[in-house]
Amino acid sequence: MSGLKTGILISFFAAALFIHRPWCRIFCPLGGFLAMFNRVSLFHLRYNPKECVECNLCRSRCSMGVKVDQKVNVSGCIRCLECTTCGAIEPCFALPKKESVKAPENPA
Repeated sequence: MSGLKTGILISFFAAALFIHRPWCRIFCPLGGFLAMFNRVSLFHLRYNPKECVECNLCRSRCSMGVKVDQKVNVSGCIRCLECTTCGAIEPCFALPKKESVKAPENPA
């Protein structure tokens, strides 16, 4: 093995000590390409806070460490649907709703 190959192998194993699933999160070119389209995908996840009982099942089931109860459809989500077991998160086929921000009212 050449020095370059040995260095790549050592850096991958070092990353595996500190980062969960380093290939999927850092090195995978297909995952990086597909992650760019997570926010505009027709298949997305919808979080319903009214049905959340704060059991943290969605966080514990997520293999990528995404806090789906705080922010869904982020680039780190691989859409494995393990977080949907709790009932507060459901898969949907449509464009995600944009969060509406109320504009301040002018008294004039």
